[in-house]
Amino acid sequence: MQTEQRICLILDNYSIHKSAFIKKIALHLNITLIYLSPYSPHLNPIEQIWRQMKREIKHHYLESREFLQELTIKTYKKSIYKTKVHDKWLETFITKV
Repeated sequence: MQTEQRICLILDNYSIHKSAFIKKIALHLNITLIYLSPYSPHLNPIEQIWRQMKREIKHHYLESREFLQELTIKTYKKSIYKTKVHDKWLETFITKV
């Protein structure tokens, strides 16, 4: 007999994340919803990535929409793969859940 693995989804406090629809779907799919503390962007890895991206992008002259799109993708990949924000976040917080 195989036991079903537990799925936990960590969310910020964006209002749609707390909607009855999301809670109903999570219950149906057997997903436990874990909400970050209000006003805690330091706990949300995507906020850290956005901060790094904005720091990089603000030094460029945005000559076109296409340039901004390419720069955003490049900066995102750099933030994800080189700085490993997600690994640091997992090490710091997931072990405590």
